[in-house]
Amino acid sequence: MKHNCRDVTTLVTFSGNHDIARFASFKKNMNLAKNVFTFTILFDGVPMIYQGQEQHFSGTHDPDNREALWLSNYEIHSPLYKLIATLNTLRKHAS
Repeated sequence: MKHNCRDVTTLVTFSGNHDIARFASFKKNMNLAKNVFTFTILFDGVPMIYQGQEQHFSGTHDPDNREALWLSNYEIHSPLYKLIATLNTLRKHAS
């Protein structure tokens, strides 16, 4: 990759988007989800968290992989939400 891209820190790092089934639809394991977010946020590049991932949404195919956040009883105290906030703080201080 580094041979084809002069600056890999400008690439977006992500584990989910609106075109694929959500990660939680494959694996319900919260520890595995935490590992995925840790890699996504702390790896080189620009981290991108797809809306609803922090709520552990588990939709599989369109339109279920595009759930609306405002209908979900959005929880800012969920384990993944808190982890992402912590990782963002760490990343901010490391750069």
